[in-house]
Amino acid sequence: MIEIESLSDFIDSEQYLKLVSQIYVLLDSCRDDYANLDNWFFSQFLSKIEDVEADVLFVRQNNQVIGILCLELMPKARIITLLVKKEYRNQQIGTSLLETIFSILETDKPEFVCPISKLGMYKPFIQKYYWQANK
Repeated sequence: MIEIESLSDFIDSEQYLKLVSQIYVLLDSCRDDYANLDNWFFSQFLSKIEDVEADVLFVRQNNQVIGILCLELMPKARIITLLVKKEYRNQQIGTSLLETIFSILETDKPEFVCPISKLGMYKPFIQKYYWQANK
């Protein structure tokens, strides 16, 4: 059973900064996909989590974050990142993160922001859930 956790549940916890650091390290592995990753993550995205306008769902193994799904909730719910460490892929972690969001949002077709260069990586999900590309 894959346990999905939410970063917003840890805001007032001693674990929060450690989790933020681990999530950032995972995001840093795809730095090329983010314009000014540091500013976006630390100045914009984390403040949205504190304001309940965004969240990060994550999976841990041995107390290490191995998969994340970053989600903006305002002004419109949309997935902005789905990432699983390479050595943990093809173990249903991404699927579990997505299906948790589908349950929360009550749809299996949320808006999913994805760079064109990464479409191939998400092709299994696009086919599985019959997603359509929008420009």
